[in-house]
Amino acid sequence: MLIAEPYGGDGMQAYWARQRLRGQVLVNQQVGPVSVLSIAEADDDSVFAAYTKSARAWTSVTPVVLPGFDDGKYNKALRLVRKAIEQAGLRPEAIEDIELRPAPFWPGAQHAAAYFRPEYLRGQPAWHVRLQFYDEVPGPLAIGAGRHFGLGLFAALPE
Repeated sequence: MLIAEPYGGDGMQAYWARQRLRGQVLVNQQVGPVSVLSIAEADDDSVFAAYTKSARAWTSVTPVVLPGFDDGKYNKALRLVRKAIEQAGLRPEAIEDIELRPAPFWPGAQHAAAYFRPEYLRGQPAWHVRLQFYDEVPGPLAIGAGRHFGLGLFAALPE
């Protein structure tokens, strides 16, 4: 699990969440308690770094759920991705290029339609997205209607 706060935050919300969550019991509603949450700092973890470093090129690990309907049209989907970028607090004009596709960019990731979505998002279109920024942008990056629970999560492309 990655604890993050909105882009441009001062770190206080993530600090608060770390303090409140450390040592909490994780409960599976069918079987009961399953684990205790420990919070580790992952400064040396290369996987963690892929989500948190600064980079120009980012690709979705989980699909971006669009904030509207694309009617099956690629150009409309692009406009909705730009809207999702803006809603996430990023500047659309900072983006050099956007690529969308239903198939994942990352090995081991699933087709965009294969991810579980809550009922209210099941009819919304979802795409895997590659973003190329003009300048480096720090992670973590998450955009789209499901960005608060793990959809639309991006990792930096290896250099």
